[in-house]
Amino acid sequence: MADFDRFFKISVVHNEFENQQKKVFGDAVRTRTLKRIIDTRWSCQADACAVFVDTLDAILPTLEEVISSHPAKRAGEAEGLLLKIDQVFLVTLYTLQRVLAMTDKASKLLQDPTADLSQARLLIEELKSTIQCCIDDTQTDGTLWQGIWSDATAVVDKHELDTSRRFGKRRQKRRSADTELSPAEDACEHLFLPFMESILKELNERFSFHSYAVYDGVCCFNPQHNLFLDATKMVAFGEIFGCNLDELAVELRAATRAVSRRQDELQGDGDAGLSSVLDVVSFLHGLKLAWPSLMFLDHVALCLPTSTASCERSFSVLKLVKTHLRTTMADDRLSALGVLSINKSRARKLDLDRVLREFAREERAIRLF
Repeated sequence: MADFDRFFKISVVHNEFENQQKKVFGDAVRTRTLKRIIDTRWSCQADACAVFVDTLDAILPTLEEVISSHPAKRAGEAEGLLLKIDQVFLVTLYTLQRVLAMTDKASKLLQDPTADLSQARLLIEELKSTIQCCIDDTQTDGTLWQGIWSDATAVVDKHELDTSRRFGKRRQKRRSADTELSPAEDACEHLFLPFMESILKELNERFSFHSYAVYDGVCCFNPQHNLFLDATKMVAFGEIFGCNLDELAVELRAATRAVSRRQDELQGDGDAGLSSVLDVVSFLHGLKLAWPSLMFLDHVALCLPTSTASCERSFSVLKLVKTHLRTTMADDRLSALGVLSINKSRARKLDLDRVLREFAREERAIRLF
């Protein structure tokens, strides 16, 4: 897809691509451009696949027009790209587009600075369950794989694309018969299932919730989770952060009754009640002297980020900063600016007058000549 993005960025090809979109989709539809896949941006990969699928009916005639009317060098490059679009390419593209659309929601939540670990756990567990169901059930009509295969083959038949290339190195024969695997079975075995299993493996390794009591501990403060104020999980959570477990158990019993009464009062008044970790912490903060250990764990639950993906938003900016400034300053200053860029909220709270005073007190060697 990187080759397509680079080729369609050429001005004359881009103009032809826009004209073909207007012919295919009409003048009322806004023209779109192919997107570049960036490794540090998760969501752009899903967007790039979606745009390619949506504009495929305009991509093919654009390449054919370039082959027939443009100079030989550009026409040869367009012909090479056109030959790449076959059955294997389209099935792979549709697989990426459908699966990345599922994982894109999770990646956006993980980058949300307001999300907490309990919300991330619920979403990731649901995503893992959905992927496992897609792996277990590939033969039933209406499943993810059947939809991918039917949509991809419909486009292949519509544009009469090449179907000779195989998905695996060779088609394996069935154990119970002498016939080879069908194209759909071949694609499922060598493309779809390995891809889904690799994603599930990465999710299990990255989000191993059963191995870390901290995830369960954070969920103990989420009223929408079934572990809300669970004594066993809360004690294990407190043990990790060095709390007095006896005091924590006593505080938890009192806080459970107080939260239950508060929920009944709010629901009796027609309110939705406590619905998030922040709501619980705000309520308990009013009597923070009554349960200091519990309040400490409350603050821990609020401060823990969902993942390191929250730093992803700074990657592109830091790359621009590095490109512009790397030749004009030392590494120490560049590193300091990078830290300030990532921690914007803390940097805004700095007392600039105090920074200037401390800078003025530093011993400096100024080169006059």
